[in-house]
Amino acid sequence: MTAPAPASFPPPAPQRSRVPAAPLPPRPGVDRAWRTVLVVVAALAVAVFVGGLGISSWLSAARWASYSDIPAATSLGRPSVLVVQADVGDVTVVTSDDAQEVSLALVDPETGLAEGTARASVTVSGGARGTDGTRVTVGQPGSRGILLGAEPTRDLMLTVPSDLAPALDLTVETDLGDVDVSGSEAVPWGSLSAHADLGDVTLRSVAATGPLEATSDLGDVTIGLVPGAAPASITAMSGTGDIHVQVPGTATYLVQATSDVGAVDVDPSIDVAHGYVLTAHADVGDVTVGR
Repeated sequence: MTAPAPASFPPPAPQRSRVPAAPLPPRPGVDRAWRTVLVVVAALAVAVFVGGLGISSWLSAARWASYSDIPAATSLGRPSVLVVQADVGDVTVVTSDDAQEVSLALVDPETGLAEGTARASVTVSGGARGTDGTRVTVGQPGSRGILLGAEPTRDLMLTVPSDLAPALDLTVETDLGDVDVSGSEAVPWGSLSAHADLGDVTLRSVAATGPLEATSDLGDVTIGLVPGAAPASITAMSGTGDIHVQVPGTATYLVQATSDVGAVDVDPSIDVAHGYVLTAHADVGDVTVGR
């Protein structure tokens, strides 16, 4: 019997010697240069920020100084045509049985009161819409600047005598702020137009014997009609924002509702082939015309 051959194994792999990495030689000059660059960049960033803040505050303070303190309330008489334009601030329009003349008040947004004086300019001129109507332009400086402390912007409150509203051609516009107009079944407007460049426009419980218009470049538009309201036409437009028009009772209109980007929902009981025209269009936003 032959003895088994001994098992053979591969020779062991040669061991590689590991040489520790040599530390990098110190470069004090280069390191110091980089630290200097970082410190300079950080200092420049801080200087630009502080300088920009200072310039902004200086400009705000200069704009603030260009206005003066005026009485918070202004009487506008009894115009047949009234155009109110504001650069900033929410605008609220109401009717009052107690009022004898149209009044414009700059109210504190927290309390709703028009007390003392306000930092603003109110310019009253004639020739609104080429007539003997009244045009009112309201400007406010806004904040005095971050470094000088904030000063709240006043809101506008326009009060119209109830017996004047049905004969009044009213336009209200604001660059920055919401517009809110209230009415009632007993007090219709003659014609009414409300617009905001940046802000929501809301017409609450309104009626009109002439055209009714609510528009916003950036904001929602809402129109709520009272029973029996019969405006000569209704227009609701928004660049970016939703539109909602509420038609009560059994009133019908020739509805032209469209949206470039958004859903359109019209109650079929409102839309008829002939009658007063109701136009509602949003560039971007949903459009709803319902009961």
